[in-house]
Amino acid sequence: MPMSSKVFRLPGELRNKVYKHALSSPTPLLLVTGNKGLTVLSSEEYDDAPQEFNKLQYVNKQLLLEASGIEVLFNDIKIARQREEDQTPGVVFLDWVATLPRGQRVRLEGCTIILADEFYTQPENRDIGTGYGYLSESAKTIAGIAKFCKAHPVVKVDYKLQCLDLSTDLDDLTSFFEMEFIAYNYILSLITHNIDEYEWPFNDMRDLSLDSKISCWRRYSNVDINDLRAPNLRFKPSGAEDKESLATLLRELFG
Repeated sequence: MPMSSKVFRLPGELRNKVYKHALSSPTPLLLVTGNKGLTVLSSEEYDDAPQEFNKLQYVNKQLLLEASGIEVLFNDIKIARQREEDQTPGVVFLDWVATLPRGQRVRLEGCTIILADEFYTQPENRDIGTGYGYLSESAKTIAGIAKFCKAHPVVKVDYKLQCLDLSTDLDDLTSFFEMEFIAYNYILSLITHNIDEYEWPFNDMRDLSLDSKISCWRRYSNVDINDLRAPNLRFKPSGAEDKESLATLLRELFG
Protein backbone atom coordinates (compact mmCIF):
# COMPACT_ATOMS: atom_id res chain seq x y z
CA MET A 1 0.00 0.00 0.00
CA PRO A 2 1.69 3.23 -1.10
CA MET A 3 1.98 6.12 1.30
CA SER A 4 -0.46 8.12 -0.87
CA SER A 5 -3.11 5.39 -0.69
CA LYS A 6 -6.67 6.67 -0.53
CA VAL A 7 -7.28 4.78 2.71
CA PHE A 8 -5.28 7.40 4.59
CA ARG A 9 -7.39 10.17 3.08
CA LEU A 10 -10.54 8.72 4.65
CA PRO A 11 -11.86 10.30 7.86
CA GLY A 12 -10.73 8.47 11.00
CA GLU A 13 -14.24 7.15 11.66
CA LEU A 14 -14.37 5.45 8.25
CA ARG A 15 -10.85 4.07 8.63
CA ASN A 16 -11.86 2.52 11.94
CA LYS A 17 -14.77 0.78 10.21
CA VAL A 18 -12.34 -0.65 7.67
CA TYR A 19 -10.01 -1.81 10.44
CA LYS A 20 -12.89 -3.37 12.38
CA HIS A 21 -13.96 -5.34 9.31
CA ALA A 22 -10.39 -6.52 8.71
CA LEU A 23 -9.46 -7.30 12.30
CA SER A 24 -12.60 -8.75 13.88
CA SER A 25 -12.20 -12.40 14.87
CA PRO A 26 -15.13 -14.82 15.40
CA THR A 27 -13.35 -16.18 18.48
CA PRO A 28 -11.40 -14.39 21.23
CA LEU A 29 -7.80 -13.54 20.43
CA LEU A 30 -5.29 -15.56 22.43
CA LEU A 31 -2.47 -13.91 24.31
CA VAL A 32 0.48 -16.24 23.73
CA THR A 33 4.27 -16.16 23.71
CA GLY A 34 6.06 -16.19 20.39
CA ASN A 35 9.39 -17.72 19.43
CA LYS A 36 11.28 -14.61 20.52
CA GLY A 37 9.60 -14.50 23.90
CA LEU A 38 7.27 -11.67 22.92
CA THR A 39 3.61 -11.71 23.81
CA VAL A 40 1.41 -11.64 20.73
CA LEU A 41 -2.30 -11.78 20.06
CA SER A 42 -2.86 -14.81 17.90
CA SER A 43 -5.92 -16.35 16.29
CA GLU A 44 -4.24 -19.76 16.03
CA GLU A 45 -5.11 -21.61 19.21
CA TYR A 46 -2.04 -22.93 21.00
CA ASP A 47 0.11 -22.89 17.87
CA ASP A 48 3.75 -23.81 18.47
CA ALA A 49 4.75 -20.82 16.36
CA PRO A 50 1.94 -18.28 16.78
CA GLN A 51 1.60 -15.52 14.26
CA GLU A 52 0.29 -12.09 15.17
CA PHE A 53 -3.35 -11.66 14.25
CA ASN A 54 -2.95 -8.06 13.04
CA LYS A 55 -1.26 -8.30 9.65
CA LEU A 56 -2.10 -4.73 8.64
CA GLN A 57 0.92 -3.34 10.47
CA TYR A 58 3.28 -5.02 8.00
CA VAL A 59 1.99 -3.17 4.94
CA ASN A 60 3.96 0.04 5.41
CA LYS A 61 5.31 2.28 8.15
CA GLN A 62 2.33 4.60 8.16
CA LEU A 63 -0.10 1.76 8.66
CA LEU A 64 2.19 0.28 11.31
CA LEU A 65 1.92 3.49 13.32
CA GLU A 66 -1.84 3.60 12.97
CA ALA A 67 -2.89 -0.06 13.13
CA SER A 68 -0.43 -1.69 15.53
CA GLY A 69 -2.28 -2.87 18.60
CA ILE A 70 -5.76 -1.74 17.57
CA GLU A 71 -6.99 -5.33 17.20
CA VAL A 72 -7.90 -5.20 20.92
CA LEU A 73 -10.56 -2.61 20.05
CA PHE A 74 -12.58 -5.14 18.09
CA ASN A 75 -12.07 -8.45 19.88
CA ASP A 76 -12.24 -10.18 23.21
CA ILE A 77 -8.97 -11.53 24.57
CA LYS A 78 -8.41 -14.94 26.12
CA ILE A 79 -5.53 -15.94 28.38
CA ALA A 80 -5.45 -19.66 29.09
CA ARG A 81 -2.97 -22.05 30.66
CA GLN A 82 -2.51 -25.38 28.92
CA ARG A 83 0.51 -26.81 30.77
CA GLU A 84 0.98 -27.22 34.49
CA GLU A 85 4.42 -25.61 34.40
CA ASP A 86 3.13 -22.41 32.78
CA GLN A 87 2.20 -19.34 34.79
CA THR A 88 -1.42 -19.00 35.83
CA PRO A 89 -3.67 -16.87 33.59
CA GLY A 90 -4.08 -14.24 36.30
CA VAL A 91 -0.32 -13.76 36.63
CA VAL A 92 0.09 -13.61 32.84
CA PHE A 93 -2.68 -11.02 32.63
CA LEU A 94 -1.17 -8.77 35.29
CA ASP A 95 2.31 -9.03 33.75
CA TRP A 96 0.88 -8.18 30.33
CA VAL A 97 -1.14 -5.11 31.31
CA ALA A 98 1.83 -3.82 33.33
CA THR A 99 3.81 -3.60 30.06
CA LEU A 100 1.10 -1.70 28.18
CA PRO A 101 1.54 2.06 27.83
CA ARG A 102 -1.36 4.11 29.14
CA GLY A 103 -2.64 4.77 25.63
CA GLN A 104 -2.85 1.06 24.88
CA ARG A 105 -4.66 0.31 28.13
CA VAL A 106 -7.38 2.72 27.04
CA ARG A 107 -7.88 0.55 23.96
CA LEU A 108 -9.04 -2.29 26.21
CA GLU A 109 -12.18 -0.36 27.16
CA GLY A 110 -15.24 -2.31 26.12
CA CYS A 111 -13.18 -5.48 25.75
CA THR A 112 -13.89 -8.69 27.65
CA ILE A 113 -10.78 -10.49 28.90
CA ILE A 114 -11.34 -14.18 29.54
CA LEU A 115 -9.04 -15.97 31.99
CA ALA A 116 -9.12 -19.76 32.10
CA ASP A 117 -6.85 -22.39 33.64
CA GLU A 118 -7.59 -25.03 31.04
CA PHE A 119 -4.89 -27.47 32.17
CA TYR A 120 -7.16 -28.73 34.93
CA THR A 121 -10.20 -29.03 32.68
CA GLN A 122 -8.53 -31.45 30.29
CA PRO A 123 -10.08 -34.93 30.74
CA GLU A 124 -6.78 -36.59 31.62
CA ASN A 125 -6.17 -34.08 34.42
CA ARG A 126 -9.62 -34.06 36.00
CA ASP A 127 -8.98 -36.23 39.02
CA ILE A 128 -9.73 -35.56 42.66
CA GLY A 129 -7.53 -32.72 43.86
CA THR A 130 -7.00 -31.14 40.48
CA GLY A 131 -10.01 -31.02 38.19
CA TYR A 132 -12.52 -30.66 41.00
CA GLY A 133 -12.58 -27.09 42.13
CA TYR A 134 -8.88 -26.37 41.94
CA LEU A 135 -8.19 -22.65 41.74
CA SER A 136 -4.56 -21.99 40.95
CA GLU A 137 -4.55 -18.23 41.59
CA SER A 138 -3.41 -16.73 44.88
CA ALA A 139 -5.47 -14.18 46.79
CA LYS A 140 -2.80 -11.60 45.98
CA THR A 141 -3.19 -12.22 42.25
CA ILE A 142 -6.99 -11.97 42.42
CA ALA A 143 -6.61 -8.71 44.38
CA GLY A 144 -4.33 -7.41 41.63
CA ILE A 145 -6.92 -8.24 38.98
CA ALA A 146 -9.66 -6.58 41.04
CA LYS A 147 -7.47 -3.48 41.44
CA PHE A 148 -7.03 -3.29 37.66
CA CYS A 149 -10.77 -3.67 37.16
CA LYS A 150 -11.54 -0.85 39.58
CA ALA A 151 -9.08 1.40 37.76
CA HIS A 152 -10.58 0.44 34.37
CA PRO A 153 -14.33 0.04 35.01
CA VAL A 154 -15.22 -0.30 31.32
CA VAL A 155 -13.01 -3.37 30.84
CA LYS A 156 -14.68 -6.68 31.69
CA VAL A 157 -12.70 -9.60 33.12
CA ASP A 158 -14.34 -13.03 33.24
CA TYR A 159 -12.57 -15.83 35.10
CA LYS A 160 -13.91 -19.18 33.92
CA LEU A 161 -13.85 -21.72 36.73
CA GLN A 162 -13.44 -25.43 36.15
CA CYS A 163 -16.45 -27.41 35.05
CA LEU A 164 -18.21 -30.20 36.91
CA ASP A 165 -19.85 -33.22 35.34
CA LEU A 166 -22.29 -33.98 38.13
CA SER A 167 -24.20 -36.63 36.21
CA THR A 168 -21.19 -38.94 36.30
CA ASP A 169 -19.16 -37.64 39.24
CA LEU A 170 -21.68 -36.85 41.95
CA ASP A 171 -22.00 -40.41 43.25
CA ASP A 172 -18.24 -40.63 43.70
CA LEU A 173 -18.02 -37.46 45.78
CA THR A 174 -18.87 -38.93 49.14
CA SER A 175 -16.19 -37.64 51.48
CA PHE A 176 -15.92 -34.22 53.10
CA PHE A 177 -12.38 -33.97 51.71
CA GLU A 178 -13.60 -34.39 48.14
CA MET A 179 -16.42 -31.91 48.56
CA GLU A 180 -14.00 -29.30 49.85
CA PHE A 181 -12.37 -29.24 46.43
CA ILE A 182 -15.70 -28.53 44.77
CA ALA A 183 -16.68 -25.85 47.27
CA TYR A 184 -13.26 -24.22 46.88
CA ASN A 185 -13.95 -23.71 43.20
CA TYR A 186 -17.00 -21.57 43.92
CA ILE A 187 -15.69 -19.48 46.79
CA LEU A 188 -14.80 -16.51 44.62
CA SER A 189 -18.31 -16.35 43.21
CA LEU A 190 -19.59 -16.02 46.74
CA ILE A 191 -17.15 -13.45 48.09
CA THR A 192 -17.36 -11.14 45.08
CA HIS A 193 -21.19 -11.05 45.21
CA ASN A 194 -21.12 -11.14 41.40
CA ILE A 195 -23.53 -14.04 41.19
CA ASP A 196 -25.54 -14.66 38.06
CA GLU A 197 -28.63 -16.63 38.97
CA TYR A 198 -28.53 -18.45 35.66
CA GLU A 199 -25.07 -19.80 36.34
CA TRP A 200 -25.16 -20.10 40.12
CA PRO A 201 -27.84 -21.90 42.18
CA PHE A 202 -27.57 -19.70 45.29
CA ASN A 203 -29.43 -16.40 45.46
CA ASP A 204 -27.72 -15.07 48.55
CA MET A 205 -24.39 -15.46 50.31
CA ARG A 206 -26.28 -16.48 53.44
CA ASP A 207 -27.29 -19.69 51.71
CA LEU A 208 -23.82 -21.09 52.46
CA SER A 209 -21.40 -20.65 55.34
CA LEU A 210 -17.98 -20.85 53.74
CA ASP A 211 -16.24 -18.19 55.83
CA SER A 212 -13.73 -20.71 57.18
CA LYS A 213 -12.81 -21.83 53.67
CA ILE A 214 -12.33 -18.23 52.57
CA SER A 215 -10.07 -17.60 55.54
CA CYS A 216 -8.05 -20.71 54.71
CA TRP A 217 -7.53 -19.51 51.14
CA ARG A 218 -6.38 -16.08 52.36
CA ARG A 219 -4.33 -17.44 55.28
CA TYR A 220 -0.90 -16.51 53.93
CA SER A 221 -1.80 -13.14 52.46
CA ASN A 222 -2.74 -9.74 53.80
CA VAL A 223 -5.62 -9.31 51.39
CA ASP A 224 -8.95 -8.01 52.63
CA ILE A 225 -12.08 -9.56 51.16
CA ASN A 226 -13.13 -6.15 49.82
CA ASP A 227 -9.89 -6.09 47.81
CA LEU A 228 -11.14 -9.10 45.86
CA ARG A 229 -14.35 -7.47 44.63
CA ALA A 230 -14.93 -5.41 41.52
CA PRO A 231 -18.21 -4.94 39.61
CA ASN A 232 -16.56 -5.76 36.28
CA LEU A 233 -14.67 -8.84 37.59
CA ARG A 234 -16.80 -11.96 37.40
CA PHE A 235 -16.06 -15.57 38.25
CA LYS A 236 -18.24 -17.89 36.23
CA PRO A 237 -18.74 -21.49 37.31
CA SER A 238 -19.76 -23.45 34.26
CA GLY A 239 -20.50 -26.96 33.17
CA ALA A 240 -22.41 -28.22 36.21
CA GLU A 241 -25.22 -30.26 34.67
CA ASP A 242 -27.32 -30.49 37.82
CA LYS A 243 -26.84 -27.32 39.85
CA GLU A 244 -29.65 -28.07 42.27
CA SER A 245 -28.01 -31.38 43.24
CA LEU A 246 -24.79 -29.50 43.86
CA ALA A 247 -26.64 -26.87 45.90
CA THR A 248 -28.31 -29.51 48.06
CA LEU A 249 -25.07 -31.36 48.67
CA LEU A 250 -23.15 -28.20 49.57
CA ARG A 251 -25.86 -27.09 51.97
CA GLU A 252 -25.73 -30.45 53.75
CA LEU A 253 -21.97 -30.26 54.18
CA PHE A 254 -21.38 -26.55 54.78
CA GLY A 255 -24.70 -24.83 55.34
